[in-house]
Amino acid sequence: MALKWVKQNISNFGGDPNNVTVFGESAGGASTALHILSPMSKGLFQRSIPMSGVPFCDWSIPFEPKRRAFVLGKHLGFETNDTKQLLEFLQSVPTSDLIDVKPHVTTSEVIGDNILKMFHFTPVVEKDFGNEHFLTEAPLQVLRNGKINEVDVLIGYTDMETLVGIPILENSLLKDYSKYPELLVPRKILMESNPRKCLQIADRIREHYFGRKPISGETIKEYIKYSTECTFFYDTYIFLKLLCKSSTKKLYQYRFSSVSDLNIYGHLGSPYGLIGASHLDDLMYLFDAKHANIKIMTTSSSEVQWPEYGQGEYYGDIGDELTIGQHLDADVISFWRSIYEDAGIDLF
Repeated sequence: MALKWVKQNISNFGGDPNNVTVFGESAGGASTALHILSPMSKGLFQRSIPMSGVPFCDWSIPFEPKRRAFVLGKHLGFETNDTKQLLEFLQSVPTSDLIDVKPHVTTSEVIGDNILKMFHFTPVVEKDFGNEHFLTEAPLQVLRNGKINEVDVLIGYTDMETLVGIPILENSLLKDYSKYPELLVPRKILMESNPRKCLQIADRIREHYFGRKPISGETIKEYIKYSTECTFFYDTYIFLKLLCKSSTKKLYQYRFSSVSDLNIYGHLGSPYGLIGASHLDDLMYLFDAKHANIKIMTTSSSEVQWPEYGQGEYYGDIGDELTIGQHLDADVISFWRSIYEDAGIDLF
């Protein structure tokens, strides 16, 4: 509705209805990527910037959404097998009752209920009732079929995304990962593979990132590397590669690695000798961060030629200066590709 309003009215405010950019970060990044896939969004924007999030990220994918809705109703005191009754009940519930509700549908979700692994309510595929619909096929299928909105795309992530989670790691998460090795396995594999295979894959991941070291406060460096690469890097790569197969528009990839006083979340890594840009840090360079008592200045360099992603897999590293490279995090991509192949899951 907002995009339609802009299309119809922005010319009255000096804007160009044929030159609209949508962008978002984290859940907003995944949402922005979904606009590239949704038939309802066709023609309403021309450029898209998904930042630190795509629909393939663990925390963005749905699992048994209909079953979860019924569990939610039961959790709130209403048990039924009728979808209409459930809908009416949920529409009548005070919004305050829906805050922090956790309708788990498997026991493994109870253990894996953390901000890096899952959220209970994510975008889901809709039934096609003949009206307008945002998404009636899974994002992976839409991309495979090439049924995308042809728009220019700039997509990427920060170099140390999960620094933002250090306080939670210190308090509880590291203990969970130490006890339950399958937490190291991406949800896309956990949902499709048997427990024995998941444990075998977990052993491979643990050996790759931690060697023989225990997962503890002494290995936060290793954990940040693992979780950043598992949760953001490979999923973004998959989305971009599939997009590249069917898009005829301009595609650009970036990594944000700038470090300054603006990195108020990245500084959480300082006690561990970790220096980088965390999840959310890039927003401090874009928006008014008065809550951080920081004066913001953004500049751009017109001297650097930034090639499109293309066959050369070019990217721009946004650090102290803009630098251009190729095949971003190729070693990471190679490892995680082998993990998914081992699990028998084809994302291409």
